[in-house]
Amino acid sequence: MSFAALRSCLATGLVLGALWGALEAAVHLASAVVPIWSRTGVWLPFDRLAWTGVVFQAAWRYAAVAMLATPLLALGLGWILDRSPGRPFAAPRALVVLVVFLNLYWWTKPVWDFSYGLPFHHWKRLLLSGAWLLLAVGVARIVVGPGRLRVPGRGAVAGTLVLLLAGGGLSEWRESRLAAQSERPPPPEGSPNVVMVVVDALRADRLGCYGYDRRDPPVSPHVDALAAEGVVFEKAVVQAPFTWTSFGSFLTGKYPREHGLIKMDPTQRLDPQRNTTIAEALQREGWVTGAFLTGTLSNNSGLLEGFDTYFETIVGHEPVTRSSKWSIARADLLLSIFRNKIRQKLDPRLVNTEALAWIDANAQRPFFALIHYYSTHTTYDPPDPWGWIYDPDYEGPFHPFTQSHNIAVTMHKTLELTDRDLVHIEALYDGGVAFADDMFGDVVDQLRSLGVLDDTLIVFTSDHGEELFEHGVFEHDWMFNTNLYVPLVLRLPGGAHAGTRVPWHVESLDIPPTIVDVVGRGVLDEGGGRSLLPDVAGTEPPASERAVFSENNRYAAMIDGDHKIIVNWSDRSRAPRVYDLATDPGEHAPLKDPVLEARLLERWLEYWNSLPPLSSLPTFAADPDLLDRLSKLGYVDFENLGPNQQREEELEDSSPDPSEGPPPGERGDDAR
Repeated sequence: MSFAALRSCLATGLVLGALWGALEAAVHLASAVVPIWSRTGVWLPFDRLAWTGVVFQAAWRYAAVAMLATPLLALGLGWILDRSPGRPFAAPRALVVLVVFLNLYWWTKPVWDFSYGLPFHHWKRLLLSGAWLLLAVGVARIVVGPGRLRVPGRGAVAGTLVLLLAGGGLSEWRESRLAAQSERPPPPEGSPNVVMVVVDALRADRLGCYGYDRRDPPVSPHVDALAAEGVVFEKAVVQAPFTWTSFGSFLTGKYPREHGLIKMDPTQRLDPQRNTTIAEALQREGWVTGAFLTGTLSNNSGLLEGFDTYFETIVGHEPVTRSSKWSIARADLLLSIFRNKIRQKLDPRLVNTEALAWIDANAQRPFFALIHYYSTHTTYDPPDPWGWIYDPDYEGPFHPFTQSHNIAVTMHKTLELTDRDLVHIEALYDGGVAFADDMFGDVVDQLRSLGVLDDTLIVFTSDHGEELFEHGVFEHDWMFNTNLYVPLVLRLPGGAHAGTRVPWHVESLDIPPTIVDVVGRGVLDEGGGRSLLPDVAGTEPPASERAVFSENNRYAAMIDGDHKIIVNWSDRSRAPRVYDLATDPGEHAPLKDPVLEARLLERWLEYWNSLPPLSSLPTFAADPDLLDRLSKLGYVDFENLGPNQQREEELEDSSPDPSEGPPPGERGDDAR
């Protein structure tokens, strides 16, 4: 490439790249207020100085990327675009191709059902990408030409440079001032750190410290080592068998009807006016807080209130610092999304990578880190070597175990899974456990290497369990104990009470009060949770506090000692089911004991009637982006803007009478 051609590429990248970044940032910012204005006629107040700074920062960053990309694109596409990379229209056409192609590729992905969810190298995705590339070339040849868009002149280049240097410099300075103003005084010296690790869809009975010994090598050596240095709660029960509601309970210490986030739906939020999360409680006391997530929580759910920093891979976010307006906006800009997606492909441990870097940067003051792994969630696709470690000889079609949510409840029949397939699916799940355990080991090693392990409370748990076809169904949202029992392992500061095992039932919502009790500071809202430190010391709760409760959007369950009752609260004409967990831990033979059923039902009603009614819980305007994301993940019915109940109703209508045997399951009517 000649010097003149290189100059035209750099000039084009600078000016048009800056324009691209500024327009994308402006559209992104406007998308937060324009929909509300279109519905209500009211403009929400916004910080014009902050918005201007975001636009300038996006402009100079996009300009830098475009200046690097345009020469390469002009070389690669020069003959197609202008018969030569040195011709006058090659550079601007190359950049237009890049802009059009990237936007078509990314923003239209959810539209094409035949390719959605496939890897980028699948032939369907490659075919669609080729079509977008041809369309982008056509657009570039139309937009760029004589009398239309062309290589910017010297005046345009000089003016862009002045604007970027002045505006970008001022906005960077302003961001640094905002970050400094957001710093809080730390809590008293000696206050412990808190690290909470949540492995999505992890069953308790799949860990060595809970008795699992079917695999060689063992699936959970690092969690087992933590258990030997800490406290194991043998019967920890979640308050909901799906993600958002369960997270709501173990972040607030409240039952689902108390915190209000009762289902995964675009009209649902954890209302910050009604709830204080453990992150907020610690943040107010001076802890720095960070959440490092694989997915589906999203800032739209309200679950991330109180976190100074958050990172979420499924959404495509880069790390977001709440004190920085630019950081918040950057996470949703196209080039940032692509960068993060590429990092995910190159680093399957990206959540851990970000979490460890953040812990290292904040180890000099008390911190609270929430780390969320996803390798035990469908599609059961852990990276090598964990994908094949427990079943290397499998040659069937279910690697990884993919799913269609439209046939989820009858998948074992529809897809004709053989016994051999089921063996491999369990092996994939255990591989996911082993991968999560390995990442957790890195977290513990990091704390030890920084010299803060004994100054840290570690909480290891899950948001719900997983059905692996024990009742003819898979995944979660069921009210079986395969979904409700989760691991709960604590390593207290200094290794206090090492080796303790608590044999009675406790609840996930007990986690926030326990954290507050351990660190000695923080105020939570009143809820159903209680500190577990007395349990750790050997004090069993009184009879009035021994029962534990869970619900999804049609059923509620109560476990009281060795007995369990499941009630269809949405249709009270259906008889409850009662199980004796001592003689029937797999929940296959409901009891016919009217006296026991009446006693359990009375206790359950006492709990249920103490909760706020559904009519009192708030709803919010549906978030279109969140709606689309949840729909594509199978969580809601996109067409009807609500939970998809058809699968559950069909399943329940075809199930046997509860008095004759258990139906296939109690699937929640919205989601994972």
